[in-house]
Amino acid sequence: MGRRKIRILTLRIWIIAILAILSLVMFFSWMSYRFLKPFPPKTLIMATGTAGGSYAAFGERYRKLLARDGIHVALRSTSGAIENLSLVKDSSQAVEVGFVQSTVGGIEETSNIVSLGGLAYTEVAPGIRTSC
Repeated sequence: MGRRKIRILTLRIWIIAILAILSLVMFFSWMSYRFLKPFPPKTLIMATGTAGGSYAAFGERYRKLLARDGIHVALRSTSGAIENLSLVKDSSQAVEVGFVQSTVGGIEETSNIVSLGGLAYTEVAPGIRTSC
């Protein structure tokens, strides 16, 4: 009879421990969902160039492409690549993405700016142009 009480007590302790662990996991899951930024973002602010320019056209294309995945892109008109770079570098601004020419200086290796790609316009032979 003494062994039976130990088994019941142990079973109760296991149930209490499992419930405590589950409640802690649920609490921390809720806290991380509530206070951490989910990935990917639902809205994205993109710095483009002047209205009617090529950066604005690229921004519109990105807006349409990302809208398919439920991401709203807000385009912000700027004076050009230098302002785009300064807006992306400034953490007090809400701009997360911007178009910048590779010839614009000011991107240090220690900064948090990452390039997703680049285009180069070169001439292969006189009169023949290509982009890569």
